[in-house]
Amino acid sequence: METIKDQLICCWDSGQITQDELANRKANWQECYPDLCEDEGGNPCCPSDETILKNIYNSDIYEMEWDCLLDTLQNVLDKKNPDGYWEVSVANFGWRNLSGQTSFCISNAKELLRKILPDCDCTFYVYQDGPGLKIRNFHHDSPTGNEWYYLQPDRDYINYCDDCDNEWETDGLPDCCPECKSTRFVSEHSQDMVTC
Repeated sequence: METIKDQLICCWDSGQITQDELANRKANWQECYPDLCEDEGGNPCCPSDETILKNIYNSDIYEMEWDCLLDTLQNVLDKKNPDGYWEVSVANFGWRNLSGQTSFCISNAKELLRKILPDCDCTFYVYQDGPGLKIRNFHHDSPTGNEWYYLQPDRDYINYCDDCDNEWETDGLPDCCPECKSTRFVSEHSQDMVTC
């Protein structure tokens, strides 16, 4: 049986990144800090946690981890929904536990996260959810992580034929107008003239 942990795609947890990097640097201190510390006898020794943490905070580890997360998420978005049309709902948003829904077109991972997550320091986990995604978010107004975002690909298109003024709904881009068989129509999603 698949658990939610098995469905995890990626996560952003700066505290965990810091702790993992601290543990890694302590375990490999001789490689990480060959000339940094010596004990009273002049022998090399592992730097203090405080020294290592200062070094971590002044490094580019967070930027590297962020870029890795974005690359991973972008690969998933490209496979799940290359058109970038999403239907999004949120449950238990913020301290008032609000719910809502919207739809938009974004195919870029960074822009998608910026669009749906609050503009504050967040810890979040992105999971598979059938054809879509779900995101569990923790922040100052939702410290227990009960804030969930559900993203599903929006496959519905409202189409308008320029030749016969017909309007119809499809699941994906159609081949032609069902009324006059014209291949000239405008899709609600793209708002561009499509010629099949």
